[in-house]
Amino acid sequence: MRLDKSLPELTGEVQAALDEATAAGIATGFQYVIFTRDTLIFNGVSGYATMPTADHLDGVPYQPDHAPQLASCGKIVLCLIVLHILERGLTKQGFTLEDLDNPQAVTEVLPEFASDSGHLVSKVIEGFEEVGGERGRKAMKLRDPKTQVTLRMLFTHTAGLAYFLNDSRLAELYRPSDGKQSLRTLPFLTGNISDLDVPLVAEPGQAWNYGHAIDWLAQFAIRSTGKNLRDLMHDVILAPLDLSLNEVDIWDGPAFSQRTVPIYSRNPERDPHDRTSWFQPIPVHMYSEPEPSEGKATYVGASMYASAQSYAKVLQAVMRKDERILSPAGWSLAYSDGMEPLGLRGLENGLSFKAAMPTFTHDVPRFVEPAREDTVETMNLLNSALETGPTASGRPAGSFGWAGIANSYYFIDPVNGIGALLTTQLMPFFDPQIVETRDRLEKIIYDNLDCLRGPKYSSLDVISQ
Repeated sequence: MRLDKSLPELTGEVQAALDEATAAGIATGFQYVIFTRDTLIFNGVSGYATMPTADHLDGVPYQPDHAPQLASCGKIVLCLIVLHILERGLTKQGFTLEDLDNPQAVTEVLPEFASDSGHLVSKVIEGFEEVGGERGRKAMKLRDPKTQVTLRMLFTHTAGLAYFLNDSRLAELYRPSDGKQSLRTLPFLTGNISDLDVPLVAEPGQAWNYGHAIDWLAQFAIRSTGKNLRDLMHDVILAPLDLSLNEVDIWDGPAFSQRTVPIYSRNPERDPHDRTSWFQPIPVHMYSEPEPSEGKATYVGASMYASAQSYAKVLQAVMRKDERILSPAGWSLAYSDGMEPLGLRGLENGLSFKAAMPTFTHDVPRFVEPAREDTVETMNLLNSALETGPTASGRPAGSFGWAGIANSYYFIDPVNGIGALLTTQLMPFFDPQIVETRDRLEKIIYDNLDCLRGPKYSSLDVISQ
């Protein structure tokens, strides 16, 4: 007969799993929170935010208030802002949720997507062709798409947009195989909106491709309301949740200067007996301004700074369907399969891609491992991978989650009223050992659901470490 764990035993097992992972050199350190709709059940840290060095042997141990770059974990916030704008009728053009499948909602606010705009984002790239003979410059081979991009497609990454890190054709734009000067500049370096103007890699509405669709949704929010994006985030998301831009922000300003966490990679030449040699810092340069000037934009698809304990408040609001953000009908739409109305059944191989730049990402064979091979994975309007069947770690159909490029991961399970967020700062993305740690932690949670479904805890009783 199995004896159910007590809550202290459960949180102790979670902490031990985190400590084992840092001791094994899987990452420099972690933050991890487990939450219900209204309560933090676990708020733990392990390892280092800044690794010890020969000059600073103590390093900087991870603390609960450290604010790592959550990157694409923040895409859910941008989706909520745009859904709120549409549901409340706040666009100057009068567009609403009824216009999710109306191409005019895109082209009127984002004219770059119009077929006659002359912009690259209005074209589909088929490959490259030589220009000027055998030693000539490679040029993009482009065609007009047969269908037009809609807001739904931007929400669900089915617009045909991709990233340079997961599509070889776009990688060619930035690191040409002919050794010549790159054809485009990375938008996260420059902040130039014009650098988001790259061609589609697939016919709109026909396939899932992970790309900078959220940056175009952010432009939709800014242009359709005439408001600064940080002001929108404060007014729509943070203020109703009693959060401030000092706790959650897309700008790493003074409030975060002492709390951000360096990004690392594993040192292939590390000395197993010298912990200071296990990881090497990666210089990360991103355009960052509190209010971007004309023609500039925060690269919101990879920007979001917050501690796990602060960002959990946003994820809790999603779990409890907070009506200050969306109505019950709006939440129902946001939770639902966003790809099904396009005639896309979901992906039997999951939300996956091949790495085009291995320094940025590993291959992603599937975002979450299913318990049954016939389970498809799809995407909801919250830019989250929506599970249509149980996962190997124990999550049920209807749960969803996403990730950030430096190997942060969250999930929300509205069926059981439980969720979690794991943060670290290690690249490349989808590191197999960190994914295994993520899944191990989830399995601990789902092996002990009865414990988590116990009496309503007070925060003093349940917040650990």
